[in-house]
Amino acid sequence: MDFSDSGNGGGPAPPDEFSDEGLDQMIEVLSSAGGAWLIAQLHDEPKRFQTLRQDFPKSPSTIDERLEEGRQAGLVDEQPKYVQKKKYHRLTEKGEVIGDEIERTDLLRIQEEIWRLEQELDEELDAFRESLVEKQDELNEAFIDRVRVSQSKGNDEYDQ
Repeated sequence: MDFSDSGNGGGPAPPDEFSDEGLDQMIEVLSSAGGAWLIAQLHDEPKRFQTLRQDFPKSPSTIDERLEEGRQAGLVDEQPKYVQKKKYHRLTEKGEVIGDEIERTDLLRIQEEIWRLEQELDEELDAFRESLVEKQDELNEAFIDRVRVSQSKGNDEYDQ
């Protein structure tokens, strides 16, 4: 049945409805490291784990986690190729809808920029911590020097 036959507009019927729980799962996948990237990669075409691994800047375990989360959210499934004995990961109908939205909204570029800024913030905070430790060491040394001078003056007065 065409979606227009139901009186809800033209075009094909949408994939299974997105429940509130399903939407929460999808948002969780997309907001996790590499989630939107994975959906964007599979939106192009089904891919093997090894292919995803070559292109992904994070660890293989992260890819595996995102694939599992994508399966649980109904966005990703596996397409076994028994002739080649290789397993391909592909998007479900829901995953394709999400992939279209990622492409339309430029979410991936924005998410990558956020991660880059988070990385930069982490580096700056590390440098700031190191600087504070150096300043703390300098202050401690200056304090110890003042105590020594003070004790030395006290000993000089005591000796007289």
